[in-house]
Amino acid sequence: MFGEAFMQRALTAGSIIAAACAYLGIFVIWRRIVFLSVALSEVAALGVAIGFFFGQTSFLMAFLLTTVVTLIFWQLWHQQRGFGEAAVGFIYALCAAASVLLVAKNPLAEARGLDLVSGNILYISTPELLVLSLVSLAVVGSQIVFRKEFVAVTFDRDFALSLGLPAGFWDLIFYLSLGALIGLAMRSCGLLFVFASLVIPPMAGLWATRRIHLSTLIAVLVAVFCVSAGLAVSWRFDLPAGPTIVALYSLAALLAVLAGRR
Repeated sequence: MFGEAFMQRALTAGSIIAAACAYLGIFVIWRRIVFLSVALSEVAALGVAIGFFFGQTSFLMAFLLTTVVTLIFWQLWHQQRGFGEAAVGFIYALCAAASVLLVAKNPLAEARGLDLVSGNILYISTPELLVLSLVSLAVVGSQIVFRKEFVAVTFDRDFALSLGLPAGFWDLIFYLSLGALIGLAMRSCGLLFVFASLVIPPMAGLWATRRIHLSTLIAVLVAVFCVSAGLAVSWRFDLPAGPTIVALYSLAALLAVLAGRR
């Protein structure tokens, strides 16, 4: 199965994106911005739909639109005016409606409309794989290099401020990293796969243990294992790859609950 070139690309891309999302997902859950990640996924889906509709590069459109909206969200949270969550809900509803309308009015987008939700990682090309790899490496690399700063700002913001850390700056870097990863992954992997990778493997890690380093490691391992196993199961039983991987994510999370209780 993995002797086929397209399956090799799918395995590589899926593992990279799943691992990167699982790593960032730990911070997404601790920051309580899961709904924000849903909204950004929908924004990226709208970028893909716009690319299809106007015949432009949907890869680039999703990235640019997600980056712009990420800056808007960060500004709302940074100002702390109290309507950040309402703005997230507004953007989510607007982008979801716009995506459906664009898909409905364009034959090409309508033919590929299901990919916006479930994704079709089997169709990823070599140039897309290269871009995803570079962006994921940059995102995760920056998170690892400055991990102490991100952990401090996430878990004890007052303590971080007392140490002189510019919390607003590190929040901006985190949101931009999250937006860039979602924006580029959506085109190839779909909303369902990206959002599930941000939430379910980190939940499995946090349910298994509350130690931050160990839970992060478990989340990444669960994500990578489920991608390879999900591709194998989808090949064997002729199932869509994205939903199959997400189903295995959920099974792994349930097993993590049992392991955590023991």
